[in-house]
Amino acid sequence: MAVSLASVAIYRARRTLEDIGPAYKWKDVELIGYCDEGQNEIIRNRPDSTASSLDTEPPDSITAITALGTTLAIDDLFLPELVNYIVEKANQKRASFVKPE
Repeated sequence: MAVSLASVAIYRARRTLEDIGPAYKWKDVELIGYCDEGQNEIIRNRPDSTASSLDTEPPDSITAITALGTTLAIDDLFLPELVNYIVEKANQKRASFVKPE
């Protein structure tokens, strides 16, 4: 089972969001929060995302993602889903600020 750091998921999400450069649209703390939520959601729906395929129960505890250097609890196989979750949450927030014309 290969695992990545939260920074990998957030970097990929920033690229999808076209949020690269010196002036980020989304603060790290926001994206770290979305990453933590997404990881928990993936583990809730797919308990096997954190262990061998023989495991069907989620782990007793999951380390909260509080910094870019935090190691993800999910396998890299589920990294694209986590990136999509982060992007979707960021886009939802952006849409809530857009005023209809």
